[in-house]
Amino acid sequence: MENFIELKKQLTSLEDDLIKLELSTVITGDKKEIESIIKENIFLKSAQVFRASKEESAFWDYCSFSVFNDKYQEMVNVFLMDDNKNQSNEELFIELELSKYKRLLENFEKKNYSNEIKPALEKKIAFLNDKLNPNTFIPPVDYSDTKANEKIVFLYELGVLEFLKNNPPFNTTTNSLASVLSAITGENITTIQPYINPIFNKEIEQDKNPLKSIKLTSKVKKKLSDIGYINKKNNF
Repeated sequence: MENFIELKKQLTSLEDDLIKLELSTVITGDKKEIESIIKENIFLKSAQVFRASKEESAFWDYCSFSVFNDKYQEMVNVFLMDDNKNQSNEELFIELELSKYKRLLENFEKKNYSNEIKPALEKKIAFLNDKLNPNTFIPPVDYSDTKANEKIVFLYELGVLEFLKNNPPFNTTTNSLASVLSAITGENITTIQPYINPIFNKEIEQDKNPLKSIKLTSKVKKKLSDIGYINKKNNF
């Protein structure tokens, strides 16, 4: 599978081809058809870049909100450390970012990007608006793009896994637990099983255990903290 950087290069190349075609003074009967094909390829490629960015947690102006949210404090810190910016503060950073994302949203249709990218821009704008005006009502953050292993960590941190595992039939077999979790998460049972088996069986390989990933568990805890959840669960 191609990675984010390679896919991003391909997208940029397609965009360059479109600009060259639009600037071309040569008029041929095929120009409109070629332009249509390039735009269609940009649409498809942008969706691939968007998904790869989310999968690899790679920042991009058009990345998912979850990636933007994960990188937000890091971006603020870099901005504040820039000596070339006079009187740098987080409010100035937010204002500049807000202006950028509003501009990107206004010009979104001209980019020929996949429609699945647009909501991410809207979420970033809502988030930044809330930072500037904390008393303004902003819709809750949407975590629907959460990956399977992250969903398992969410359920663990919320105490759902512990509750289920302490009750029959889930306390005797992880197969039944995987079945009910597939209903809850919408993930295939074959995807869930490798994640939950090592959680409850310390004798097997732990490389698939999502709770062993400090980066992943910290990410989930931050998301829960951001919405005001306080974890009082004991480990099991």
